[in-house]
Amino acid sequence: MTIRDLDKNGVWRAMTIALLAATVGLLLLGWQYRQLEEKRLPALEKEMQRQSEEIERRSAQNALERFMSARLNKREAQAALYLTENAAEQERLKEFTLLDDYDSFKILSSEKLAEG
Repeated sequence: MTIRDLDKNGVWRAMTIALLAATVGLLLLGWQYRQLEEKRLPALEKEMQRQSEEIERRSAQNALERFMSARLNKREAQAALYLTENAAEQERLKEFTLLDDYDSFKILSSEKLAEG
């Protein structure tokens, strides 16, 4: 074996070691990332659900405020736009009056209802 052969073997050996080290490093980082995502993903999903519910709550509150503002200002046509089919039927049957002598309103409680 000549010095040139030793250099070739040394270069190949060094490249093989570097390739193995890089592969092990990538596998380790991939495993660590997967572990992190398994812990983080449920927390992210929970946060997204909370934000969605908050947006929905604000939207409902804004609609209620516009509805009540129309009622307070005696704008029946505008207030009627916010009625559900069931509420419109109750109003038609005079089970409640859309306009009255209201001067203010206050939200005492709120709850999420099932669809429909």
